[in-house]
Order: sequence, then C-alpha cells, then structure tokens
Amino acid sequence: MSTNEKDHRKVITFGCRLNTYESERIKQKLKDIDDIIVVNTCAVTAEAERQARQAIRKLHKENPEKKIIVTGCSATLNKSVYEKMPQVYAVIANQEKNHIQSALNNLNNSHNLNNTSPADFLPVLNADTTANATITPTEQVLYGFEGRSRAFLQIQTGCDNCCSFCVIRKARGPSKSFPVLQILKQAGTFVHQGYREINLTGVNITSFNSDGYTLGSLIQLLLSAFPQSIRFRLSSLDPADIDDSLLGALRNHRLLPHLHLSLQSGDNSVLKKMLRRHTSETAAQAIALSRAIRPDIVFGCDIICGFPTETEEMFENTCNFVEKNGIPLLHVFPYSDRPGTVAQSLSPKVPKAVKKDRARRLRAIGQSILAQTMNAFVGTEVPMLIEKEANGEFSGKTDHFLPIVARCADEAKVGDVVSVVIKRVDNLTLYNFD
Repeated sequence: MSTNEKDHRKVITFGCRLNTYESERIKQKLKDIDDIIVVNTCAVTAEAERQARQAIRKLHKENPEKKIIVTGCSATLNKSVYEKMPQVYAVIANQEKNHIQSALNNLNNSHNLNNTSPADFLPVLNADTTANATITPTEQVLYGFEGRSRAFLQIQTGCDNCCSFCVIRKARGPSKSFPVLQILKQAGTFVHQGYREINLTGVNITSFNSDGYTLGSLIQLLLSAFPQSIRFRLSSLDPADIDDSLLGALRNHRLLPHLHLSLQSGDNSVLKKMLRRHTSETAAQAIALSRAIRPDIVFGCDIICGFPTETEEMFENTCNFVEKNGIPLLHVFPYSDRPGTVAQSLSPKVPKAVKKDRARRLRAIGQSILAQTMNAFVGTEVPMLIEKEANGEFSGKTDHFLPIVARCADEAKVGDVVSVVIKRVDNLTLYNFD
C-alpha cells in the first residue's frame, strides 16, 4: 500500500478483494470531489489495524489540506479509536460505503466545514445495529478498476458463520447474496470494458444463494452467458461448502485452476476450538475431489499460526497437512486476539515469539512446495494475464495464479491474455526467457 500518489489517489485500501471492489465504487462516486482521501480499513488482524492508523497519520502529514474519511471493517468495529485521531475528518460504517456521497453530503449540511474539528462530526453508525440491518445491494454499475487488469465482481456480502477468532461477521453483518440479474449486468459491463478475467468475490462466496442459484450454478450461468475468451476466478472458499455443483463447474477450463481455501488449521483440535465447520479430513477430501477433476489445479490456503491452545504437535499436524496435500500458495499470519471474540478468552496463549517462529517455518514449507510446483511448469506453454509492463517486459499471473515475467510480441498490452513457454524459475517467479 503506497501513500505517495498525492494528486489523484483518493482511496487507500487495506485487506481483502471485497475491499478492493468497494474502494473502486467509492472512487467512482467521488470522482468529482478533490478535497478528501478515503481510507478503507481491515480488521482481520491487529497488524492490519495498526497499518491503517499509521497510514492515516502519514496521509495527513503529506496532505494536510485533505479531509480524511475512514471506513471499512476496522472503522465499523472501532469507531472511537478513529474518532479520537486528530487526523480523521469523519468515520463512515461499512453499511454506508455504497452511499458514501450521500453520507458526506449529510455531514456537510450539518456542519460548517471551516469551523469544526474532527471530534465535532457525526459518529459512525452503531456496528451492533447495522450488523443486523437489511443490506440492499446497490444497482450502480462499476465501470472498471484503476490500474488493474483483473476485474473483481462482488456477488455477496456478510457471513453467517461464528468462527471464534473472527470479527468480520459483526463488521459485515449476516450473509446477503446479490440478485443474479445485477451480477450478470455488472459482469457484462466488465466484459464490455475489455476485461478478460473476472474474479468473483465477497465475504463468504460459498454461501451464495440467490434467485435459485448457488455458487456452482451461478458460475455455470456466467460461463454460458459470456464469450469463450472470458475467464473466471474465485476468491476464498470455505472447505465445508465445496459441493457437487461447485466441483462440476471446475470441469469448464474457463474457471481457472486455482482455488484458495479458508483452511485456518490442519489440526482437528484447533479447528474445533476455532468453531470451524470442516475437519482436516473434509478439507483434504475437497482438495482430492477437485484434483480428480482438474489434476493441474493449484491450491492456496489461509492459515493462522499460534491459535490459543495450539501445541507444537498441533502445529506439526498443520505442517503435515500442507505437505501431504501439496499446497504452495500460503497466506500465513500469527494469531492476534480480536476484541469481543470467543478466542480472546481461550488459554493458554501461545507466546509471541513462538507464533512468529511457527509462521516462519510454515512459510518456508510453502515456499519449498511452490518452488517444486513452478519447476514442473518449465518447458510447458501457459496462458498469462498481463498486469504490468516495464522496460519491454510484462509481468502478471498464470492461470494457476503463479507470478510470471515474460517478453511478448510487440502488440501485447496490459490486460491481454497471452500464451508463453516457461524457460526457467528464479526467485519464485516464472520466466519465458533465459
């Protein structure tokens, strides 16, 4: 996350792909307003919240003339923290994101902007109230993503699960799926704008249920509705909800061969205390069934290290799960207490140094598997989505979501999908040249 683009970057984003999608909506709504910066926060970890506060201070120092608006999950759950920051002009809850311009207009109409301090402004909507409010998806179409060659398509928000470590259900509310026709309309707009790859996103997309469609049947509908050149990718999946319909969608090669699972642990005792709905066995079965359909599929996982009560043996079970199932793309982070969660009261706590060491060891295992996975592609031809260009070299991701740098034909440009032959692997990156 950079805060150096003072002149045109109005929205700073932390956290998930859903935040990225919502930030683009905010940019589109505020395109004619030049005197504000919006910070879209994340509450998944204490570190994410610390980084947001640090960024706010830096943004204010670099742009003292700008009004800083804070929104997102952390702002929704911890309004008083941000209201007390002298750099913050106003705090807007998640549930007001899609109506941010109206919220700001109401704010401006209620106060004289030249003679007030941040503490005078309206407080954020109460998180406990808005978490249970009816969420009506906006009908406004999003036309693109600044600086991105991949489009993110929100299909739902919120979550009905009650994981013991997580605050997102409180920040986002219960699961709400968007109307299918609205999803089709937004996807069609992205296709018309020239996007070749669309990533379906939400808080818990495996809970999608709208107009008689589940996630699997929605994917099938999207695949049939758009040209063969349009590919689809999925954001994080709950292993407990990978069903036959979703597995069936994998048979279509336009659903790209990369799945990311919200695994969290490979030990059943830890999973039980996390109040997760899957076991290590059911997660392994989901992986095996997916590979039976798409043998080349590449998996990623979210994993928490040092969850309360986690012993060295339990951690080793997670390491063994990753190795046995060959998972190369790991998102590993040490556990941090989140206020108001069940896990916060669990003991014994794992010492900070131990959590950090376990995360380091697990990342090393993942990098070893990733190197093996990448080496298997040497000598093969793979498609890549071009994301950036610099000095005649293109960077992006393969269909398997592996980083790649390539030299392509002169007519190639950012946003194209091109085929390249892999020549080597260096520093966990694929190359099509020596």
